[in-house]
Amino acid sequence: MAEQDGTLAAAHARGLLLKVFGIRWPDKSIISEEEEERQMEGKETDEENSLMAYPNPSSNTVTFRYHTNEKEEVYLNIFSMQGHMFKSVPVDTDKNSTTVDFSSLQAGTYLVSLLTENGVQASCQVIIIK
Repeated sequence: MAEQDGTLAAAHARGLLLKVFGIRWPDKSIISEEEEERQMEGKETDEENSLMAYPNPSSNTVTFRYHTNEKEEVYLNIFSMQGHMFKSVPVDTDKNSTTVDFSSLQAGTYLVSLLTENGVQASCQVIIIK
């Protein structure tokens, strides 16, 4: 039953992403940190913007790997599934990762967007467990 509840929660979260942010979230299973790293290393990042989070789910800190061709001010904006923004974290575009502390936030699902002056470049979902 717990697995079914998790599946329903994920479906609900994808519905909220579409309704609140207009973002269609792909239906894929949660993968390990090692698999996230392997996917990021194999991804051709020179041509597209990307954002990945690991470990996911997490209880405290989450590392975000990102790529953007933009060089101006870039932020990671963290939203609840209801659309409330909790944090806006500036990122260094010369680096390809940053770590964010989620320990002050409640357990739940959060949307993280890579934002430039040209708008949202990439988004990912983060699950916080306590």
